[in-house]
Amino acid sequence: MLGLPEAAYQDKWLDANMIQQEVEGGFSIKGSVGLPQFGISFEGSLEAKFYGRVRISDIRSKGFEDTAAAYLLYQQLLALRTTNPSLWDWVNDDFLVTESYHVKSLVAEFRNSGGLSAKVEFEKAGFKASGELTVTWQNENTLELVGTAAVPVAVKGLKI
Repeated sequence: MLGLPEAAYQDKWLDANMIQQEVEGGFSIKGSVGLPQFGISFEGSLEAKFYGRVRISDIRSKGFEDTAAAYLLYQQLLALRTTNPSLWDWVNDDFLVTESYHVKSLVAEFRNSGGLSAKVEFEKAGFKASGELTVTWQNENTLELVGTAAVPVAVKGLKI
């Protein structure tokens, strides 16, 4: 299309690094309500915590063998404004991908825990009764993806 030699734009795999991330959070809800005409009061709370960790390894990037090739191609594309305006209209405002990032191994761990507590009291005409309930839970889930690096997860490039 641009008449550029294909040999000048060969790509290669490179090792890449990515910062590991962890996320934690939680919430709690507490409250009480009373119905004095019936002699009932209710208290309750709900608490939940969550934690997530994503471990990414064997990250590869794919880019041009010649690091100057991307900028030379970019210059060729910009020159289309004057040399081939119809082709320029086709590529204008596009994104030239100069490097893509691929993940071969991803492990995501999610853990959540929580609890629910409730207390009910009943008092009417000298009669008093109460009850309490406490429930806790904890879940752990792991998602592991290992395979080929066929699909890019991120790209780097230049806006045309």
